[in-house]
Amino acid sequence: MSCKKEIGIAERVKEIFREIYRWFVVFTLLYCLNIPTSIFAAQQPQADPIQISVLSKPFDENEKKKYALNVVQPYAFDLKHMVKILSSLAYQKRDISWSNKRRVFNSDIVPKLAPLIVEQFARTNPDQRTVFQLKNSAGKIVLQGDTFLTSEGLHWRMTVVQKRRRKVDDFSVAGESWRLVPLNNQSYKTKQRFKGLVEDITNWIVFPEILPKPSKVLPLPSPDTEKMAPGPSQDLDVKSRLRILEDLKKEGLVNEEEYRTKRREILKDL
Repeated sequence: MSCKKEIGIAERVKEIFREIYRWFVVFTLLYCLNIPTSIFAAQQPQADPIQISVLSKPFDENEKKKYALNVVQPYAFDLKHMVKILSSLAYQKRDISWSNKRRVFNSDIVPKLAPLIVEQFARTNPDQRTVFQLKNSAGKIVLQGDTFLTSEGLHWRMTVVQKRRRKVDDFSVAGESWRLVPLNNQSYKTKQRFKGLVEDITNWIVFPEILPKPSKVLPLPSPDTEKMAPGPSQDLDVKSRLRILEDLKKEGLVNEEEYRTKRREILKDL
């Protein structure tokens, strides 16, 4: 009898523990279901909207002479070609050591910036450069630089990357906080700082294979045209943006996840 009694007590204890476990599971689920949705929102913040401006500005005094720049503008660039150029620009950030290569312009910015750059090249005279600036919602400059075409090739200079500013051709004993990285068919602009010492300008990239073609050199714009600023109406339409996105995917410039995400965003504008 005592043996049966002990077995009964053991079964009862097991049942109690099972009951406790069931209630533990129930309370855990209820607790999880009552977590405010704002906590999840904080874990996945919305992308900060970016304001883009593109305009023509004159070169600094004696800058063309200092760097021997034979500027050939205005010029008719192909939009798809400009998309590839923007997508190919890369930089590295310095922490303890140099980071992996990163895109200067991400896949969200390229389709918006490329047509503005193309349009501004068509109205920029030989004494000017096309200046671009990206600001966040707080008005802070996150990216800034300029571009121009010479008989040497297409030039890109960055003066602000990830909110960190550098002057063109700056030199710091402590080292740069970031630098552009020449990829295929790209090179640094160089400067002879001292006799026998040629130095790379690490925030100035040249595309030596993108040379001006006479058939694409445009007539000089009138003064009224130069004063015009690009507006929202110059954004690409939905079809054009989708075509550019398809080209970026085919050429491996965006991965599958980036492609699907950006495609959904574009289709929302329909």
